[in-house]
Amino acid sequence: MEVLNKSIQKANIWLKEAAETLDWKDERKTYTALRAVLHALRDRLTNQEAVQLGAQLPTILRGVYYEGWQLKSRPVREQSRYGFLSALQKPFGKDNVVDTSHIARAIFHLLNDKISKGEIDDIRSILPKGINEFWPAPAKSKIIKFPSIKSAKPPRSKQRHTVRELLQAANQSKRAVTGLASTLQPLNEGRVWRILYDPKVPLHGYVCTICASMFAADRESCSYCGSSLFEVEEMAKHIVEFAVAHGIQVDAVKGNESKMLTHSAGGIGAFLKTSRASKAGLA
Repeated sequence: MEVLNKSIQKANIWLKEAAETLDWKDERKTYTALRAVLHALRDRLTNQEAVQLGAQLPTILRGVYYEGWQLKSRPVREQSRYGFLSALQKPFGKDNVVDTSHIARAIFHLLNDKISKGEIDDIRSILPKGINEFWPAPAKSKIIKFPSIKSAKPPRSKQRHTVRELLQAANQSKRAVTGLASTLQPLNEGRVWRILYDPKVPLHGYVCTICASMFAADRESCSYCGSSLFEVEEMAKHIVEFAVAHGIQVDAVKGNESKMLTHSAGGIGAFLKTSRASKAGLA
């Protein structure tokens, strides 16, 4: 219920921001506009891009987005500006003519703020020029990258460490952390050199659209650069890809170690860098 309530709250925030951008006070009309744009956009994307866009929507709006959708061999043939605007007018009916260009610009502006830049770039590469004109102009500000992540060095030791060692290090010193939230903070700050995780434990989190910082719980904005976040359901896979890209060792645990890690650490933990490198490899 808590997850569902959060999703409803997030969907309401999206609708409120859409209404402000549209300069409308009618909530039902705003919902119709958002739904119309999501459907028209979805139908003009490839199946892969349509699913990738849907993955970044709040759970409630994701259901709206997929309503009536079917897998297709190619996007709809009608790719013209006129066809797109006609699709936006359709749910309002012939007797309620609206400014569909205004709707397109307003909802695209909302999506531009809520969806990751990489996904927006992928979407725009597929859409024709006539529809892309409704998107906001690309921001000229420089993308912020957290410096400590960039300077993170691969660990020196390739020695494997057990879950028991991880738990002991977390309990007796500051050389290790357990749990998703406790792991992500030092991972964002470049202080992790080895991660142990149970691939069978579902991890859910949020990722910054600009600096790629990761968080276990949703928040108003990224703690590091202030940008918006998008939801990630397969957080473990995202963490592993991030770790490999930054030279961080990763071990997927199995058997009894898997049970121990899940029971005592929520399925994930990490060894931290310290000022001294020990012979055991806890660098």
